[in-house]
Amino acid sequence: MNKKGFTIVELLIAISVFSMAIMLVTAVVLGIARQYQKASYTVQLNDASRNIHEMLAKDSNYGNSSPVTFSLNGKTWVCSNGVMYAWPNTAGGAIGNGLFRYEPLPTQRCDATSGSEPTATDAIAKGVNLLPKNGFVANFSIDNTIGGGASRIETSFRVGTADMFTESDNPAGSNCLPTLKGGDFCAVVQYNSVVRPHI
Repeated sequence: MNKKGFTIVELLIAISVFSMAIMLVTAVVLGIARQYQKASYTVQLNDASRNIHEMLAKDSNYGNSSPVTFSLNGKTWVCSNGVMYAWPNTAGGAIGNGLFRYEPLPTQRCDATSGSEPTATDAIAKGVNLLPKNGFVANFSIDNTIGGGASRIETSFRVGTADMFTESDNPAGSNCLPTLKGGDFCAVVQYNSVVRPHI
C-alpha cells in the first residue's frame, strides 16, 4: 500500500510557525498586562490625589487659617487647620515613600517648634499613609500670596522605584520610563487646587 505522511522538514516548519504564533500572542498578552498594571497604579494615585486635595479643602474651609508648609531635619510637612501632612524628602535617588496625615492632640500645635510639640517624624510614625504602595511626594507646594485669604496648592505624587524613572538619581524631577523599558509600575499625577477659609 502507498502510505503518505509528513516529512521531517514539514513538521519542523509547522512547529516553527506554531512557536512563533505562541511567542507573538504571549508578547501581546504581556504588553496588555503591563499597560493594565500601569493604568491601575495611575488610577490609585489619581484617587489618592483627589482625596488629599479634598481633605485640604475641607480643613481650610472649616478652619480659620490657610495651610502652611514647613521643613526641618530632612522632613517636610503641611499644617492645615491643626492637621499635619508629613512626608520624608526624596533626594539623590533615595525615595522617601508615603504622605502621612496626623492629628495632634488638642493641646498641641502642628506648626509649633518647641520640643514637646509633634514633629514630622511623629506624624510619619503615627499617621495614616494616604498614598498607595511605593507612592511618594515629588512636590507639595502652597502659595498663600494669591490674595483674598486663598491658597493655591500644587502637588505631584508618584509611584515607583528610582530605576523606573528617566533619571534614577532624580525620581522626583524626571519622567517614567516607557512600559517596555521598566516603567510598568510607574505613575505620575499632578493636581492643582485653590482653597480658602470660610470661617
